[in-house]
Amino acid sequence: MNSKTVFIGLGVLIVVVLSIVIVQNKSYKPAPAVKINSLSTSQAPESATSQTTQEYSDPAGFKFNYPDTVTVSPKDTTDENAYSSLVVASSKNQGKMTIDAVSSSLTALDSLVKSKSAVTDVKLADLDAKQFTEKGSIVTLALDKGVLFTLTVSSGGNVNFWNDVNNKVISSFAFAAPEKAQVKSDTSTPADTGSAGDSAVSFEGEETIE
Repeated sequence: MNSKTVFIGLGVLIVVVLSIVIVQNKSYKPAPAVKINSLSTSQAPESATSQTTQEYSDPAGFKFNYPDTVTVSPKDTTDENAYSSLVVASSKNQGKMTIDAVSSSLTALDSLVKSKSAVTDVKLADLDAKQFTEKGSIVTLALDKGVLFTLTVSSGGNVNFWNDVNNKVISSFAFAAPEKAQVKSDTSTPADTGSAGDSAVSFEGEETIE
């Protein structure tokens, strides 16, 4: 084999190698960068409300049922016009529901809802109530004999859970005779039956037992 043939062979080999390298470089694509899933740190799914309910009876003269997955407790208030102030809370789901019954000189709800949008008519016991959404909260208003009832639900992101709680409370809301303080009778002084219990709150929806 002469030197000319050797050079030709080496030249062909070099061309083949270079072609392979060029083809591989063109077909190479870097692996995409791994992105962190933002949903991995999202809030845990909300738990469902229980179908088992308990009854809460308020000394002011109303009662309602609530799921046993939440608690009902009196709320501290300095409002002298407040007959009752309650907070409904859950240990597993953020959010809360507040229930307030305060003295009011209003005779209608029009002035409270005229500036609200998407106001709907609902029932609170036998009362005609108004419901609307404000700043992400569901507000239900009802007026009865100088007492304004305000039920406010803030979901805290757990919309389905607190909607269910709200529906259960409103659908079971009822009026009952308010608790009266027991007065010890004094046999030496005639009892004034006309003034007994005058300070107790009564509502139109209360049942009268004869």
